[in-house]
Amino acid sequence: MLNKIAIINCKAKKQNYTCLAEKMYDVSFQFRHQVDFLKEYYGNYLILSSKYGIVSPDTIIDPYELTLSKGARLKNVPKLEGIKLQNWILQVKSQLQSLSTQYDQIDLHISNAYLGYARHLCKKYPIVDEGNATRVSRGLNFHTQGWVVNKESLSLLYKTDKGQWRTKRKK
Repeated sequence: MLNKIAIINCKAKKQNYTCLAEKMYDVSFQFRHQVDFLKEYYGNYLILSSKYGIVSPDTIIDPYELTLSKGARLKNVPKLEGIKLQNWILQVKSQLQSLSTQYDQIDLHISNAYLGYARHLCKKYPIVDEGNATRVSRGLNFHTQGWVVNKESLSLLYKTDKGQWRTKRKK
């Protein structure tokens, strides 16, 4: 059996107190549902944090405000850049190298902000699969089955003329 693990990225919404990493981000609806999927499919997962690098869900972390990309919701959040960004990239590369000795497959379920870093990691570490949830939802990853949170929503799925999957709005 293939020994695999998933890595999910942190979220902008966080608790305002020190707690387990899984608890820190579970204020995000998306995070909670992604974790449910990852636990069922992989059994175990890790979290890619813009402050702490790759952490276990049971690692105790402090709240923080830091992002890799500026968006409308994150305009007042400090952005990781310069030497701090370079050090973060080196840390994550090192962590992935270590994980590659423990797992046959590492699937990255990460957002576009992290994707640029994931692409070059996929080239360097062939066991790392670019399982990006955003790309899956846009129908761009043909090697994945995608996210299913609510089975009742399956009847709302349809394929566009361009071959991308979308969801019909409920009436």
